[in-house]
Amino acid sequence: DLVILDPMNLETAATLRARSIPTIVYNPVTLDDIAAHLGFLGVLVGDEAAGLLAAGDASKRLETLRETVARNSQNDRPLRGLFLYSASPMQGFAEQSLAGDVLHVLGVENLTARLSGARPIISPEFVMSTDPDFIWGAMSIQSAEDILSNNPAVAATRAGREGNIEVIPSTMILRASPLLISRLEELAEKLPPATSH
Repeated sequence: DLVILDPMNLETAATLRARSIPTIVYNPVTLDDIAAHLGFLGVLVGDEAAGLLAAGDASKRLETLRETVARNSQNDRPLRGLFLYSASPMQGFAEQSLAGDVLHVLGVENLTARLSGARPIISPEFVMSTDPDFIWGAMSIQSAEDILSNNPAVAATRAGREGNIEVIPSTMILRASPLLISRLEELAEKLPPATSH
């Protein structure tokens, strides 16, 4: 037996190891890492062939999505977006994170790339100056109203004016599994229309 956990479960991993239960903490940083590691995960669970097949499928799906995004955005400026970790204080996800890579693959400019830290704090002035096209919340955020009531400046942005604020399941941006790659198509459908140059 083997238990595979993500880094959000380090305490569980330590408990399992203390009980001599084989455990690994799996922490891919990009969507390409998830695809590439599927063959290795197949070996770990005793089915290398299935792992390699899944790796090829995941890589192909990522490439298809990237091609679609590039084709659909040739004449438009890239969408500017924020993935929020919390609404008060308003914190986003860094560029060098799985959530940041999700935005990158979707062809979205991650506005928090201009800030420092793993979960940078986003000021009202920053929100106003960057004017995000959309804001997606996850983790502890329960509703779009949480974002708006804790951050009144958001209402003056394109995201606020056009209602492009949504809470999405954290599994769509944070759980490093093949399911995350599958959910990218759903996220692409949620994007607001781009604007022309």
